[in-house]
Amino acid sequence: MFDNLVSIIVNLIIMKFQDIHSDNDIKRLASLAREIWRSYWPILLSEDEIEYMINLFQSFDAIKRQIKEEGFIYKILKDENNTLGYLAVCKKSKPYNHLYLSKIYLKDGQRGKGAGWLMFDEIKKIASGLNLDKIRLNVNKRNFNSIKTYERWGFKTLEAIVVDIGDGYVMDDYVMECTLDNSGDIGQDFSSLFSNQ
Repeated sequence: MFDNLVSIIVNLIIMKFQDIHSDNDIKRLASLAREIWRSYWPILLSEDEIEYMINLFQSFDAIKRQIKEEGFIYKILKDENNTLGYLAVCKKSKPYNHLYLSKIYLKDGQRGKGAGWLMFDEIKKIASGLNLDKIRLNVNKRNFNSIKTYERWGFKTLEAIVVDIGDGYVMDDYVMECTLDNSGDIGQDFSSLFSNQ
């Protein structure tokens, strides 16, 4: 346990975020998203649905539009040698001002090592920098591991929704939300380092 903890701390120290802006950045991100989605989602979604959603939400054109026109912030998480995952957030004004956590993904083999906690800490910093005290997200109702992680991070379920995304597909989700205190914290405990997100 101690050796594992030391390894996690060392890994967290060398991890850093890269903001995504240029076309080359977006191309690399779209390739990363495709790799992660195609490895993660088959437990819940069909191959055709995964491909449809990648093209709709995480293709080069979709990501570029989100950044340039919709105010999305994308960041890639890296260590010294590897790209580990990515996140995407944007400010929303309905039903009230909040930070919408659109994407938070890690590659296979990177979950449970503290990277998810580090990514959520970065998301809290973004929210605080935008003077927002609430973070919202949508999560697939059958994505039980992620739901447990979000609950450890302080999220509460607000409602269940079904959103038609076209071509006969829907997103069957829970809407979850957490509230930051004045310091941008939600009382994060150390056990969240071991999240499987």
